[in-house]
Parts: sequence; structure tokens; C-alpha cells
Amino acid sequence: MKPLSSRTLIACIAVTTTVVTASTLPLGVAGEWTWTRHVWFQGAYDLADRIAPAVLVGLFYYVVAAWGRRRIVAWIAESQGDDANVTDDSESALQAFSGDTAFADNGEGTRRPLPAGGLIKLSGLYMVLMAAAYCWLLAAQHSAPMIHRDVKPLWVLYDPGSSGYFLEAAFHMDSVDAFLEEYEERMQQGDVLHVGTHPPGLFLLAKACLTACESSPLMVTCLETIRSQTQADAFRYVESEARFGPKLLPTQLAALQLLSLLSTLAVVLTIIPLAVLSNWLVGRQTAWMVTCLWPTLPCLAIFLPKSDLLFPLTCTIVLALAVPLRSHWKSGACAVLAGMTLFVGLTLSLAHLPVIALLGAYVAFHAIRTRGAALLADASRMILMLATTVVAALIFSRWANCDIFGIWKWNLTNHEAFYGQHSRTYGKWLLVNPAELAFAVGLPVFVAAVLAFRHSAVALIRRHSAGLKSAEAFCAAAMVTIAVLWLSGKNQGEAARLWCFLTPWLLIAVGLWLRHQPRPDQSSQWQRLLLVQLLLCLVVVSQVSGFLF
Repeated sequence: MKPLSSRTLIACIAVTTTVVTASTLPLGVAGEWTWTRHVWFQGAYDLADRIAPAVLVGLFYYVVAAWGRRRIVAWIAESQGDDANVTDDSESALQAFSGDTAFADNGEGTRRPLPAGGLIKLSGLYMVLMAAAYCWLLAAQHSAPMIHRDVKPLWVLYDPGSSGYFLEAAFHMDSVDAFLEEYEERMQQGDVLHVGTHPPGLFLLAKACLTACESSPLMVTCLETIRSQTQADAFRYVESEARFGPKLLPTQLAALQLLSLLSTLAVVLTIIPLAVLSNWLVGRQTAWMVTCLWPTLPCLAIFLPKSDLLFPLTCTIVLALAVPLRSHWKSGACAVLAGMTLFVGLTLSLAHLPVIALLGAYVAFHAIRTRGAALLADASRMILMLATTVVAALIFSRWANCDIFGIWKWNLTNHEAFYGQHSRTYGKWLLVNPAELAFAVGLPVFVAAVLAFRHSAVALIRRHSAGLKSAEAFCAAAMVTIAVLWLSGKNQGEAARLWCFLTPWLLIAVGLWLRHQPRPDQSSQWQRLLLVQLLLCLVVVSQVSGFLF
């Protein structure tokens, strides 16, 4: 696959900067839906206040990423298991079904264990990466104007215009049992916005945060200790002006803060299943490079702490449990866990449905790769996963006296009804959505992912049996799933937010692209990609608002 030349990266920077700063260019489709822009920097002090912290933290993050890669390369050399030399041997992969060695080399050939203490060392590296990612996400959000960055962390989850789940849980959910029993009837009222198109999981999550804070004064104290007083004051001011409900009690404000914190932690924790999945598909060293790119996607910092940022974690956990080959009993156990995770995800949002489509396509393409040898095992795992999801849904429906299947049906119906009430032009969004996704993840990542998708499609068409690698099968499945979602017109507007759940798939594709770079150039390609992604994340987050306030 072609590398990203310096000219290409410079073009990505120039195009991104032009698009997000040119006020004459609508960020969407004018008259239907557009994202708003932040005000330009108000002098040198404002520029330094918004940008300097992110620049410093970004440099720190880059150092952590580069240092971690060097450590992993050294450990691979120690174990004499450089995954660059792993060959594509379907039979050995099928016979191994290993998974016994955490973070082992990719599934394209013989597994080699980590050196002594490797699991502990590698886990420590990823913990450092997650800490650095958390710092970067906070610093990137700081690049927005002061009023926006101070109000956003709490107000986004409180304002019924952008969410409303917390407000409902705080003031209108006296009984969880009664709420669940009446939920399907509420769906039948035909609300086409947040409530009517979502299962009850987000309400239950907000209620759980409220209950936790009401029952634990220590938790409230800890949350108040780490809370920014500026953010609390900004929220109280907007709260008093908006008057959506009674003033939040200290425990309720702490619960709102906890809910916001959970969204950020979910983004950071997505690194773990992304590392497991990419490790299987593209190898240990490339997996590190892929996970380092994850926090640099602009859409994460823009839309935090919206509930949409919970879904990459749950979706990627399902894939990390369902895709890799493991020993028979581990394979079954992971399929059950994947099914349970999928059910939890589907109680939060039907955005998890495309994961099922991706897995179905992967099973088909993986069967081509293995000449049908893996079809029975892959299909059995998927059937077990789906059966677990159905059983969990039946148990929930009976226990809560809440027909979750009926709720899902009404969610889909209400989603379709949205376009009957809000005019959208299919042809325009067919063009805008891919562009919006490109800027949401960063143009360099998008271009590299497209190159990998193209490579996988060609490999699928031209090769047969063992010629198709597992990573290529996964990328082909992801490409087909994204294409179907795009062409279906299910999301005509706000794709940058609504498609956050699938952004890890693009990074897996970037991992495949990196694997196909010449060995001497792979490191420099990744380092330049990481630096440009950090820069573009800062540019986009400082100029684009994901919320109307």
C-alpha cells in the first residue's frame, strides 16, 4: 500500500484548516443540519490560554507513545518473535486456537510467548498510555473557548435538548420498576428525538449514578474535590437561566459529574479491547501504534461527554471477544461474554446492531480465507453470542416486566419517523457523510483507512483460500458494513457523532496499512501520522462545536 507522503500530510493539514475555519463553508447541509463554529481566537492571550496546554500535553503524549513502541520492539527482540516475520499459515492458526498468551503475535501464524514478566510489563505500558490519553483528551477540550469548555462537561448531559436522560432520572423516575413497565407505552407516543429512539439503558445509567452518590457521601466528597470550581459555577449560572427543573442538590450535581467522568473513562478504556483486537489482527507492535492513534480522533474531544462516546467501548469489547481464535472452552466463554456485552450495549443504543452485521460479514470472508475450515467454528461462536443476547433479553423482559424486543421495534419505528418530520435530502447527505466522517477522525487516518479498505477489497476479489489474511477479512467486513450504513441513509446528519461507535474499525484498517509499509519506513510513517493527527485534533476541536449553546 502507498505510504502517506509529506505532500499528502501537508494537504491534509491545509484542507482541514481551510474547511473548519472558513465561515462561508457550511459544516453539513445548509437548511437541514450544520455544525456550529467557535469564535476565532480573541488575541494572543486567548490563543495561548487555549492552545498552549494542549501543545505541551500533546508533546508529552507523543513521547509516551514513541517510548512505548521502543519498549515493545525490544521485548519482541528478546523473545525472538518479531511479528514482522510472521507468515500467513491458516492451518497452524486454526490448530493453535491459542489465546493462551496475552497480547501474543497476530493470528496469521505461529504464536510466540512474551518473555518472562512480559504480560505485567505490557499491561503497565498500556496503563501509562491510558493515563496519557486521559490527559490529552482534557487538554484538547481546553482548546475550545472558555465559556464552551467550562459549560460542556456538565451541561451537555443535563440539557434535555442534547440529552435529557439525567434530567428524567433525577426528577421524573420515582420508581425504576414503574419506569420500565411503562417504557414501551412511552415509546408508542412517537417521540423521534433522544428518548423515543433509545432503549432505557441510558436512563438506568443516570439513575445508577444518582443512587451511588445518594448512598455514598464519600463518593460525593471525592467528586467535589476533583471538580473544577469554574465548571461548577458555569453550570449553576446556566442552570438558573434555563430553569429546566429544580436546582440540583449537591448529591445530584455529583452524580452528573460522575456520569460525565464515566464517558471520558469509557473513551480511555476503549484502548484495552482495541489493543486486544488489533493485536490479533495486525500484531503486537502494530497494535500499540493503532491504540496510540485512538485518542487523537477529533470527534472524541468534540463530543465528550455525550453518551455516544460510551458505544465505541462496548462495540469494541464485543469484537475483541468474538473475533480472535481461542481454545474451544475459551472460545465458548468469550462468545457468551460477547453476547452479554452486546445485550448491555443494545439496552443503551441500537447503534450496536452494525456490529452484528460486521461479524456476519467477517465470518463469511474468514471462511474464504480458510477454505471453509473456520466456518463451523466462527459460525458456532456467532450463534452462541446471539443466543446469549436473546436469552439475556428474555430474562430482562421477564424480570423487569418490560418487553425489550417491543421497545427495540418502536425505537426503529421512531427513528424512521424522524425523517418524516425533519426534511433531509438523501443525495446531499450521501456526499456529506463520508466527508464529515473524514474530518471527525482526522484526514490522515481516513486516507490510510481508505487505502487499507481498497487493498482488502482487491485481496478479496483476486485471492482465494489462504491468500486472504484475517486482517484483510476484517477490514473487508468493516468496509461492507460502513458502506451499507452509508448507502442506507439511516443517518442523514450528525454522522460525526452518530458514527463514533465505528471509528475503532478505521483504526484497525490503519493498522493493516501500517503492516504493509516497508519495515524501515513503518516507524517514521507512524510517527508522522501521530504528530499530524495530534495537530489536526487541536485544529478541529478549537474551531468546531458539537453542541448548540
